Amino acid sequence: MLITTENSIYSIRVLEDSTYSIRGGWFDRQGMSPVRISIAGCTWGGSVIRSDILAACGLHLEFGNRVVTSRIRDFQVIRERVDQIVGFRAASSAELLSCCYGSRRQTLGG
Repeated sequence: MLITTENSIYSIRVLEDSTYSIRGGWFDRQGMSPVRISIAGCTWGGSVIRSDILAACGLHLEFGNRVVTSRIRDFQVIRERVDQIVGFRAASSAELLSCCYGSRRQTLGG
Protein backbone atom coordinates (compact mmCIF):
# COMPACT_ATOMS: atom_id res chain seq x y z
CA MET A 1 0.00 0.00 0.00
CA LEU A 2 1.18 3.52 -0.75
CA ILE A 3 -0.17 6.27 1.48
CA THR A 4 0.30 9.93 0.56
CA THR A 5 -0.17 12.37 3.43
CA GLU A 6 0.04 16.15 3.39
CA ASN A 7 3.77 15.93 4.18
CA SER A 8 5.04 12.45 3.26
CA ILE A 9 4.67 9.21 1.35
CA TYR A 10 4.65 5.85 3.13
CA SER A 11 5.05 2.38 1.66
CA ILE A 12 3.33 -0.21 3.85
CA ARG A 13 3.58 -3.96 3.43
CA VAL A 14 1.54 -6.37 5.53
CA LEU A 15 3.59 -9.02 7.33
CA GLU A 16 2.39 -12.35 8.67
CA ASP A 17 2.10 -11.47 12.37
CA SER A 18 -0.14 -8.36 12.36
CA THR A 19 2.85 -6.08 11.88
CA TYR A 20 3.84 -4.02 8.88
CA SER A 21 7.03 -3.17 7.06
CA ILE A 22 7.05 0.63 6.72
CA ARG A 23 9.26 2.84 4.55
CA GLY A 24 9.09 6.57 4.05
CA GLY A 25 7.97 9.69 5.88
CA TRP A 26 8.98 10.02 9.52
CA PHE A 27 10.80 6.68 9.48
CA ASP A 28 13.04 7.79 6.59
CA ARG A 29 13.81 11.07 8.35
CA GLN A 30 14.84 9.13 11.49
CA GLY A 31 17.03 6.75 9.44
CA MET A 32 14.86 3.79 10.46
CA SER A 33 13.41 2.60 7.12
CA PRO A 34 12.37 -0.07 6.65
CA VAL A 35 10.93 -0.67 10.10
CA ARG A 36 8.72 -3.51 11.34
CA ILE A 37 5.92 -2.01 13.46
CA SER A 38 2.24 -2.28 14.30
CA ILE A 39 -0.39 0.20 13.16
CA ALA A 40 -2.84 1.43 15.79
CA GLY A 41 -5.37 2.77 13.25
CA CYS A 42 -6.69 6.10 12.02
CA THR A 43 -7.66 9.22 13.95
CA TRP A 44 -9.38 12.51 13.21
CA GLY A 45 -6.46 14.23 14.95
CA GLY A 46 -7.66 13.72 18.53
CA SER A 47 -7.59 10.84 20.98
CA VAL A 48 -10.33 8.74 19.34
CA ILE A 49 -8.84 6.02 17.16
CA ARG A 50 -10.45 3.72 14.61
CA SER A 51 -8.44 0.53 14.95
CA ASP A 52 -10.37 -1.16 12.12
CA ILE A 53 -9.21 1.32 9.44
CA LEU A 54 -5.72 1.26 7.96
CA ALA A 55 -6.11 4.33 5.73
CA ALA A 56 -8.87 6.80 4.87
CA CYS A 57 -8.57 10.15 3.14
CA GLY A 58 -8.79 13.06 5.57
CA LEU A 59 -7.76 11.00 8.60
CA HIS A 60 -4.35 10.60 10.24
CA LEU A 61 -2.53 7.26 10.44
CA GLU A 62 -1.17 6.31 13.87
CA PHE A 63 1.65 3.80 14.13
CA GLY A 64 2.32 1.52 17.11
CA ASN A 65 5.07 3.85 18.36
CA ARG A 66 2.48 6.68 18.63
CA VAL A 67 3.80 8.55 15.58
CA VAL A 68 0.82 10.22 13.89
CA THR A 69 0.99 11.27 10.25
CA SER A 70 -0.38 14.44 8.73
CA ARG A 71 -3.78 14.04 7.00
CA ILE A 72 -4.00 11.28 4.43
CA ARG A 73 -4.52 12.70 0.94
CA ASP A 74 -4.55 9.47 -1.05
CA PHE A 75 -3.80 5.78 -0.80
CA GLN A 76 -3.31 2.94 -3.24
CA VAL A 77 -3.64 -0.73 -2.46
CA ILE A 78 -1.13 -2.78 -4.39
CA ARG A 79 -2.18 -6.40 -4.24
CA GLU A 80 0.23 -9.25 -3.97
CA ARG A 81 -0.60 -12.81 -4.90
CA VAL A 82 -3.73 -14.01 -3.07
CA ASP A 83 -1.76 -16.57 -1.06
CA GLN A 84 0.50 -13.74 0.25
CA ILE A 85 -2.23 -11.36 1.45
CA VAL A 86 -2.62 -11.39 5.23
CA GLY A 87 -5.06 -9.42 7.34
CA PHE A 88 -7.01 -7.57 4.64
CA ARG A 89 -10.66 -8.09 3.79
CA ALA A 90 -12.72 -6.45 1.07
CA ALA A 91 -14.82 -3.47 2.15
CA SER A 92 -17.71 -1.94 0.24
CA SER A 93 -17.87 1.78 -0.52
CA ALA A 94 -20.89 2.11 1.78
CA GLU A 95 -18.94 0.53 4.65
CA LEU A 96 -15.99 2.86 4.09
CA LEU A 97 -18.27 5.93 4.00
CA SER A 98 -20.02 4.80 7.16
CA CYS A 99 -16.70 4.27 8.95
CA CYS A 100 -15.42 7.69 7.92
CA TYR A 101 -18.56 9.80 8.25
CA GLY A 102 -20.93 7.78 10.43
CA SER A 103 -24.17 6.12 9.50
CA ARG A 104 -26.15 9.39 9.55
CA ARG A 105 -24.39 11.31 6.77
CA GLN A 106 -26.33 13.95 4.90
CA THR A 107 -27.00 13.71 1.20
CA LEU A 108 -26.86 16.65 -1.19
CA GLY A 109 -30.10 18.59 -1.35
CA GLY A 110 -31.58 16.74 1.62
